[in-house]
Amino acid sequence: MTKPSKEVLVGMAMAAFAVPSPAAVPAGFTDSLVAAVGAPTDVAFTPDGRMLVTSQGGTLRVFDQAGALLGSQTLPAGQICSNSERGLLGVAVDPDHSANRYVYLVYTRRKPGGDCGTASPVTSLTAVNRVSRFTLPASNVLDLGSEVVLIDEMPSPAGNHNAGDLAFDRDGYLYVSIGDGGCDYAGGGCGGANDASRDENVLTGKVLRVCREFRREHEHPRLQSVPGAGLGALRPHRPHRHAGQDTLPGDLDLGLAQSVPPRGRPERDRHPRLHQRRRPKRA
Repeated sequence: MTKPSKEVLVGMAMAAFAVPSPAAVPAGFTDSLVAAVGAPTDVAFTPDGRMLVTSQGGTLRVFDQAGALLGSQTLPAGQICSNSERGLLGVAVDPDHSANRYVYLVYTRRKPGGDCGTASPVTSLTAVNRVSRFTLPASNVLDLGSEVVLIDEMPSPAGNHNAGDLAFDRDGYLYVSIGDGGCDYAGGGCGGANDASRDENVLTGKVLRVCREFRREHEHPRLQSVPGAGLGALRPHRPHRHAGQDTLPGDLDLGLAQSVPPRGRPERDRHPRLHQRRRPKRA
């Protein structure tokens, strides 16, 4: 049998590691670099067109429409875990940002005395995901002292499956996607054996609806310890990005990016449609 030449082997190796060509840009669109950010995780826009970009390490950068950096702020290293898939994961701009200058962040919080390690079942030092509201002043540098914690203590046992997307609907409700933590917070297993998202007494593996201001009529009976939070969808395995927006006032369609369990079939709630309430169309 004739052995392949070294040239052929090298050619095959280069083909295996060839960089794929970029996808074709649709007609009417252009593809141009606006800003270079390492490990970006999310992007949002203010009403006046400024672009907010989060990076996994904990930095929020603000750019103008030309891509010039206007300001940046980094969460304290002792406050955030950015190993594995943890970090500063999402950002959203308040619908009334022009008046109140509020922005919302979701990040993985490092507990005092914690080391950002992984553990299942979780301990008092296990990192958790947190949703907070901050003020972004005219300086375009996030005011760390303005933090108001909205939701906390969402465990990240394995460091992955944190989710962390934030989106507002037309009624001003904030939606938050929370992953299942990779491993069961109670030690029940990892991957396909992790059924933590089915536990209705914890916020793991859920899509949450949050009122920007506390209103008792919107409390969920199982979430009494989380003022202003409502449970939007149960058992999403790995919710990551909100893929759709509402078509009627008060409705929000969510196509959740999540993995297919090892059983080989999607979970029945793979693409839940959430309905808050319907309003009659105006004449």
